[in-house]
Amino acid sequence: MKRGAELALSKRREVVVVGAVVVLALGLAAVLGLSPERWVDNPGRKASSLKWRSSVALADTAVVLLAAILAYSSIRSLAGKSPARHLPWRRTVGVAAGIAAFVHLVIGLSIHGELAKPWESFFTGWPSASQPVPLLRGKRGFANWVGFGAASLLVGLVVISNRTWLRRLGGSRWKNAQRSTYLVFGLVGIHAFYYWKVEERLLLHRFIITALMGMAIVLQLSAVLRVGLRTTKAGSS
Repeated sequence: MKRGAELALSKRREVVVVGAVVVLALGLAAVLGLSPERWVDNPGRKASSLKWRSSVALADTAVVLLAAILAYSSIRSLAGKSPARHLPWRRTVGVAAGIAAFVHLVIGLSIHGELAKPWESFFTGWPSASQPVPLLRGKRGFANWVGFGAASLLVGLVVISNRTWLRRLGGSRWKNAQRSTYLVFGLVGIHAFYYWKVEERLLLHRFIITALMGMAIVLQLSAVLRVGLRTTKAGSS
């Protein structure tokens, strides 16, 4: 009976998160529809491309979900609650963020190159005497590599975000692995910044993403400060 209730609650949680993700992605796609950006190799506006809007909207959705995860943890800490290893809502939102980031990666690879040749978005060719390390250079190349790193880490976190891996790794190692979410968040910010340098993204779009990431960072710093003060008071008493 208890198992059935847990499954029903899990299903409702997933439905709520999926619904929120769909609404969020559609809203961000609508904002991107206002973008005046144009393609480098043709005169058309990027906003007219459903593929481009879907890719960027999913990337933004992943950013919002990551910011929500970090903000949620910070708010719990500021409220005086002890850290929890496994929170169902946080896990479900994290999985949604990972899926959104992965789909963004796949669509992005099909936009900037051939999906059948994904390496073209990261390498310029085979090693040669003039270019022994044939990495794709410039701001776009750097942004692609940083984004790939962030997406890979996030997908890895999705894989271990369950009770099975919690038991396999043990509480301490599992929690340390989950803390790489902070690294993912930082890499996502760098990836977005460098793509903004390459592509003249709509100011409203930049404001939304910057404000959400800034909010998450402020809450994190506030929580760290609160914990530090609490520890200091406990040590002096």
